[in-house]
Amino acid sequence: MATLPHAPQLPAEALREVFLYPDPNRPADQRNPFSDAQRLAFLGQKMAETVYLCIVGDRMRGKDAAQIQTYFNRTFLRFAERTARTYQWGRHIRYPQNVNGNCPQEDHRLFFTYVGAISAQYHGDAFSRLQEWIIALLQFYGAD
Repeated sequence: MATLPHAPQLPAEALREVFLYPDPNRPADQRNPFSDAQRLAFLGQKMAETVYLCIVGDRMRGKDAAQIQTYFNRTFLRFAERTARTYQWGRHIRYPQNVNGNCPQEDHRLFFTYVGAISAQYHGDAFSRLQEWIIALLQFYGAD
């Protein structure tokens, strides 16, 4: 049986932001690159889409753009959701009463925030770290 690959390591201040439900009224700390979860999630989504698409594009050589786009649109958000659930990230969060922590949108937010924190932590090395991790996850899921 395959072993779940380790997610790229993050410092405690990043993990606090990833696993604390975002408060839009809390001001960002300009000295802490992890202090704005909404920013991390936005940047993380773009980074994850790019890395995932590069991997898919490499694996789908010979396919046209429409086929690649269809595959990406069908699999990417499920990949993000599956990853958050596989690592059980939602169990670390105390959600406000009006928030459903057990839904695909929350899984996406968690995954994208984690990826955004990876990007903030590893800067120029983030792409390669994400690529290695996502390839390992796809192999773990049997989507190799």
